[in-house]
Amino acid sequence: MRIPGLPRRDAALRDLADALATEAAAITGLPAPGSDDPVAQLGSVRAALAVTAEMIANLTLYMNKVRQAAITREIIEVVSGAEAL
Repeated sequence: MRIPGLPRRDAALRDLADALATEAAAITGLPAPGSDDPVAQLGSVRAALAVTAEMIANLTLYMNKVRQAAITREIIEVVSGAEAL
């Protein structure tokens, strides 16, 4: 079901992936692939996973609020139309 006013799921996921990659690189300073220090890579990956999990939780909450606002708006429109009859 498509709710008007919300971004398409594929576009939102693509934007999320881009944002996560940028955020993780900026915060953790990910080493280049092929780095000679696997311990540093592991630490960077763990930090990136933590940042990613937090970002996903925040975005999930935001999208749920937006979805609920759209549903509430639709219900108000239906009730208002029924009262007008």
